[in-house]
Amino acid sequence: MEPYRPFVDDYIATFVEDRVDFTELTPSIKKQLLTIPAMDIFIDGERSPLMVGLQRTTASLAKCFAGDSRKNYLPGIQNKHRRLLMRLNEYRIMWILVLFDLPTENEKDRKAYTRFRKELMRDGFSMFQFSIYLRHCPSRENKNVHVKRIKVFFLKKDTLVYYQ
Repeated sequence: MEPYRPFVDDYIATFVEDRVDFTELTPSIKKQLLTIPAMDIFIDGERSPLMVGLQRTTASLAKCFAGDSRKNYLPGIQNKHRRLLMRLNEYRIMWILVLFDLPTENEKDRKAYTRFRKELMRDGFSMFQFSIYLRHCPSRENKNVHVKRIKVFFLKKDTLVYYQ
């Protein structure tokens, strides 16, 4: 969404300032880019991760279109404080992203697929796309609890992929 573009632009500008060679997308650069959703922003005077702010903006926009509200929550731009806020972001929120591709060729496979999806949703994961689920965790300890649960209810342990 366009109101969030300045945050990404500012982040990329630091790459240019620091003379990072970003002509090739290396694992190091990918790792840095994946911190963008956890970047602190301010909406209506409250600090929250960018990804949560994006959800809040989207929900408020939907309410505006539905006629239920006239207020759209947009992020405030505070670029001069960005680096300070990232340093202060010591509570270390985490997101778990689960990607899976389970077979659904027969009845047994479909039941296992449905069971896994239902267990993810019961554990607080939200469907991002088909076979891609994500969950916010307020701390590393909380993240570890949910990763253990995923491993318990996923039957084919050698094919499980999750990002934290």
